[in-house]
Amino acid sequence: MAVRKSACCGFSALEVTLGVLFILMTMACVALITVMFTWKSDAAPDPTSGPTLPPQNQTYLIGVGRADCTGPPAEIPLMGYANPQQKAAGIHTRLYSRAFIIDDGGRRLVFVTADVGMISQRLRLEVLQALHLKFGDVYRQENVVLSGTHTHCGLGGFFQYTLLMISSSGYIRESIKPLVDGIVRSVDIAHRNLKPGRIFRNTGNIDDSSVNRSPHSYMRNPQDERHRYTERRGAFLLNLFFFS
Repeated sequence: MAVRKSACCGFSALEVTLGVLFILMTMACVALITVMFTWKSDAAPDPTSGPTLPPQNQTYLIGVGRADCTGPPAEIPLMGYANPQQKAAGIHTRLYSRAFIIDDGGRRLVFVTADVGMISQRLRLEVLQALHLKFGDVYRQENVVLSGTHTHCGLGGFFQYTLLMISSSGYIRESIKPLVDGIVRSVDIAHRNLKPGRIFRNTGNIDDSSVNRSPHSYMRNPQDERHRYTERRGAFLLNLFFFS
């Protein structure tokens, strides 16, 4: 029987090598974490200051578009019920994708809000692929923002995450195709409607219109955090953007 050679203090050469590598990796991780936290603390903006906004008299190219993204009316699991048996059984109202394109002459951005529970990575990748086929590099990963209205009346089956796939009977092509088509169509309408315009922003408080779902949890925030906001029941800050 072969006897393992000891390198140092009864440890084999392999064990010593692995130990050295572990120490080096630990030191590298600590250094990276230190740099990350130092960089964040140096670059963190003042939380009391608002975002830097362009002057309201600046002219942009602005386009808006809306397209239907409803999908099949029945026998498809709905999003967010965590029950594969909770399926659509008809259409009460149509679902839409709304696209807003803003171009300041140097950069272009498209923001899409669609009537879905949320945007999945799979849906985003398919939308980007379809936009590339239609527009080339005009709309790409860097300037396309996709958002969902968080409706639970929309279809499921367009995720790649295991838990959501289990609860919505897996990946359903009949769900994702109308979403991709509707989003791309809304962007196409906005693209064809581009015209000079301006953006206006208004800010105000709306009272008695909402309630904190967990006041007990909110009160566990530090006092200085809670004092940053006006403590009025049901009040929240509203930012409105107007296009003209």
